[in-house]
Order: sequence, then C-alpha cells, then structure tokens
Amino acid sequence: MKTFPLRNSILATLAGAAFTLSGGAHAGTWTQLDLGTLGGASSWAYGISSAGQVSGESLVAGNSAYQGFVYGNGVMQGLGTLGGTHSAASGVNAAGQAVGGSFTAGNAAIHGFLYSNGAMQDLGTLGGSYSWASHLNGAGQVAGYSTTPGNVAFHAFVYGNGVMQDLGTLGGRSSQVAGINESGQVAGTSDVPGDLYRAFLYKNGVMQDLGTLGGATSQAVGINAAGQVVGQSAMPGDIEFHAFLYDGSAMQDLGTLGGAGSWASGINDAGQVAGYSQTDADIYHAYFYSGGVMTDIGTLGGSRSWASGINGRGQVIGRSDVAGDVAEHWFLFDGGVMEDVNALLPGYDSIEDLFLNDAGQLAGTGRIGNLYRAFLLTPDAASGTGAAAAVPEPASLALLGLSMTALVRSRRERRGATRSPA
Repeated sequence: MKTFPLRNSILATLAGAAFTLSGGAHAGTWTQLDLGTLGGASSWAYGISSAGQVSGESLVAGNSAYQGFVYGNGVMQGLGTLGGTHSAASGVNAAGQAVGGSFTAGNAAIHGFLYSNGAMQDLGTLGGSYSWASHLNGAGQVAGYSTTPGNVAFHAFVYGNGVMQDLGTLGGRSSQVAGINESGQVAGTSDVPGDLYRAFLYKNGVMQDLGTLGGATSQAVGINAAGQVVGQSAMPGDIEFHAFLYDGSAMQDLGTLGGAGSWASGINDAGQVAGYSQTDADIYHAYFYSGGVMTDIGTLGGSRSWASGINGRGQVIGRSDVAGDVAEHWFLFDGGVMEDVNALLPGYDSIEDLFLNDAGQLAGTGRIGNLYRAFLLTPDAASGTGAAAAVPEPASLALLGLSMTALVRSRRERRGATRSPA
C-alpha cells in the first residue's frame, strides 16, 4: 500500500479532534469530529444511530485487514470478527448494538452478525454459505438476507430470540430486505413468477404483496414506525416508474415534479417522503413530500439533485450538482434551505458517503488523497440547526473473494447508481 507521510501526519493530528465549523446563515455552526481508526490508515462510516453512535469499518494496524467498529463516547470500539480477517458494521441502534457481516474462519464464508454486550454473535445462514445483517431496530431484532441451501437464491430474514426466520418469497426465487421498524415489520422486494418483482410488507408471519401502480413491478425502499412503506412502481405500460406510499390499505402514487418518473429514497414516522423526480425539463431534482404535496427542493446551483434520506424532523440529505455542473456535493435541506455539506468540510478532497439521524447529526466518510476517514458532524444546539433504494444484493459467491470494504462499498455504490437512470 502506498503511503502518504504528510497526509498520515495530518490525519493522525485530526484523529479524535473536534473543530467548530461555520456554515451559511441558516446552517449556524457545527462541531466536526474525526473518528480516527483502529490503528490503520483509513476508516469508513456506514450508519448512525439516533443517539449519535456511528458504525463502520476501519483498517487495523499494518493495513492488512478491516474490522467493523462502533464509535461512541469518544471511543472507536473494534468489534472483532467471526474468525476471519475482515468484518464491517453496516448499522447501529441507540443501545449500541450493531449488525453487519464478517468472514468466518479461513475466510471460507461471510456471515451476518449481531454485536451486543461486547460480543459478536454469528447469526448463521438459511442453509447456504452467505448471509448479511443489514438492518436492526431498537429491540435488537435484525433483518437481512441469506443464501438458501445450495446457494441458489437469496432470501430475506428476520433474526430474533436466537432464531433466523426465513421470510420466503412471493412465489419467485429470491427476496431482499429494505428495512425493519420497531414493531418488527419488514419491508422489502421479492421475485414473483414471470421473472418480475414486487414490493412486500412482512408482518404477523405473512409476506404481503403490495401490488403496483398499474405496471408489472414494484420495489420497496423504506418503512416507518406505522408500517407505511415507500418505494417505486412501474406505471401502466411498464416504461415509467413513480414513487409510491403504501399506507396499510392502498398504494398511493406520489406523482412527479412535472416529468415522467419519480423515485422514493426514504420515509420518516410522520409519513414525509424524500426522493427524486424528473422535472418538466426532463432533469432530476430532489423532492420533499408531505401532506399530499411533492415539493422541488432545488439544487446547489447546478442542474440536478437527488435525495438519499430523511429524518424525523423533515430534514433531507442527498447530492446535487454545483454551479457549472463541475462536481456533485452532498447537501442538507432544512427549513426550505439547501446547505452545501462539502463546504462545511473543506479539509477533504471529497465526501464519499453521508448519513443523517433524528438529532440532525451527520456521519460520513471524507477522502484525502488515497486515505479515508469516518467523521461526525454535530449541529450547535444554539444555532437551531439539526434535526438511510433498494439495494441489489450480491448474486454470486464470487463476492466472497472481495474484501469486506469492497463488498459494503459495492452495495453503497449500487444504491447511488439506482438513484437515476441518467
């Protein structure tokens, strides 16, 4: 691995340090915290809890292996592995429990795990060689996906009380999970006969087909505490997709910003939705949907924008072209104002990923040259600022040959790739 002594020195100085940053007139001030590493050169953030704990992975000393971590109370805690060389934590709850995946002994397979009370528990599989724990709720119930016997398919699962429950499918080959709420209800997408797929809601032991908006297919991307599900569905003719909100009885078309298509990215407990849509100029813009109205939230001066998440305060994060369309920056939309998050972090060459919790804190990964650092941005309470597409899952065990970083990052990149067909 190529080293960068100066940058390493700078990053070593930044590790664990907090800085006060000034944003725009609306943004107020923020405190930036570099989360450091587990002894290696780089770290990556993959999630943030409502309490501000951050999950992710870091290179360990010698930069020869990756290990999942949870950062909280000023400490980056390495989670260990299931006997192999790599692990990664993709989510964390307010109790500090974390989920993700790890290589098993001899790097023979990747299994999902639940980290709780200082120990990493192997969740096993549904009979195949591979599983991944992708979501968890406050009660420690876990949702994810696993290969079935013979590794012929992936099925969504829920893990609780020591048991991995196969959620099955809607009659097709595979299913995948998009989220789990505090009641243990799961939203996801399943294959159906005819090489098609449908959004589903799993509750009370039954996988319910949520139908479509008139086309052949639909896809779920999120669920809230009330069991409302958002996603996108093909329209009649199966050419265009519209974002939908399923409210427990019917799939509601959220419409568009004047163009042909729209997509949802997330929903909060108030039923507000964030996503992106084509405008009447056939350009993609991020939107905020509330009370039956889809609002164009604009851009950072460029042509396009895409929302990737929303929190309980109705704040939205995403990416936007900047003036001249020379680059994409992350944004935070709050109270009618879109703030450039990259401008808050001038020390980084780029921001690779960003996550938002209900307190308005932002966790992400910044790049400096070939090095990466997980960070946490916390809004100053006095400033008044502040308050996670369905992901195509790995289809082949050839992914077992990849590093854990490559596996998790491939999932993030696919999420970004599905935000727009442009």
